[in-house]
Amino acid sequence: MTGTFLQIVFLLAALPTAICSNYNFNVYNYDLNTPLFTPSGQLKQVEYASEASSHSHPMVILSHKLPKCSYTIMATKKQSTKAQSRIVSIPISQSNKTPLLFGINGVLSDCVSLLQLARNELKTMKQYSGPSITLVKSSYLNPKSCAKRLATAIANKCQQHCFGGGIRPFGSEICICAIDQNGDIDLYVTEPSGSIVERFHRDEDSHGVFVLGGEKRIRDGLQDLLARDERDDESEQDNDESNALRESIQSTRNAFRKVYKEEKEKLGEYEQSNEICDDVDIVVIHSELGIFRVTREMLEHST
Repeated sequence: MTGTFLQIVFLLAALPTAICSNYNFNVYNYDLNTPLFTPSGQLKQVEYASEASSHSHPMVILSHKLPKCSYTIMATKKQSTKAQSRIVSIPISQSNKTPLLFGINGVLSDCVSLLQLARNELKTMKQYSGPSITLVKSSYLNPKSCAKRLATAIANKCQQHCFGGGIRPFGSEICICAIDQNGDIDLYVTEPSGSIVERFHRDEDSHGVFVLGGEKRIRDGLQDLLARDERDDESEQDNDESNALRESIQSTRNAFRKVYKEEKEKLGEYEQSNEICDDVDIVVIHSELGIFRVTREMLEHST
């Protein structure tokens, strides 16, 4: 009788420990606790955060470096009900006419938080000139150095949230574009895992098409259409630089309209619209013209 009583006491004493152990670690609950690697080497929370950008409209980044000028186009589906634009320019100095261009994708609150981090980091750069900053003249910062440092600061913050206790990863992807005085184009895309995708265009006649976020079939459709347009432009020997930007803007707008028209036709929701620019938000960063948002009047004048 005494032995049975002692066994019961022992089991009752061990029960809270077993419950706590099962609560803190469960083979089926890797996505409910502090980020833990699964046996296959995955971090479920980071994978969920990486999927956040697929629930946004895709963002097109189209870059061209020509012999006399360089430009990058950022375009996405316009959302008139959103207070925050998904394409943002941040000046790096009062005299610099080519500030940095940011494209944000994913959870809006996370994107805004990381943009504020970038602004704070830029203030620090203006106050303290580090070794990675080239000061050409007073009040001037090298755009490429700024873009790289801001991308690194954002990526480090994202990585901290991937492994920190009690905080979740940022569900956002941010593209940073910079053009320097030589016309070199640098693109940095930060991911929720803390990694950075780098794309450079530093040779004459170089170009590239990159689509960020969005549903896979829409993203692939935009990529295919724009890549096809780029190949057609290369085959035209009489295509001068004065028309290159205009044709790139038109190709980007037409690609968005064609892909979304096909998607709506599949759902039986498509309605013919005569509007020219109400559905696509297009922003250009140009080595000579600076940054400007394409308006309806610009498109009407170019057609």
